[in-house]
Amino acid sequence: MSQRPIGRVENYTTPCLISFALLLFIGLTACRVAYGWPSVLILSLALNMWLNRYQR
Repeated sequence: MSQRPIGRVENYTTPCLISFALLLFIGLTACRVAYGWPSVLILSLALNMWLNRYQR
């Protein structure tokens, strides 16, 4: 291994959040197409309640 000095690493927070938002959008759109708006509302409510459990 080379003996290079330890440097800073890249911050991947923004790409991770954008990828998560895009996946959420695609998932909810697919759910809407397959099952309709009530399923999207129920799924969104369940996801919101689950995320609120881990809110700081």
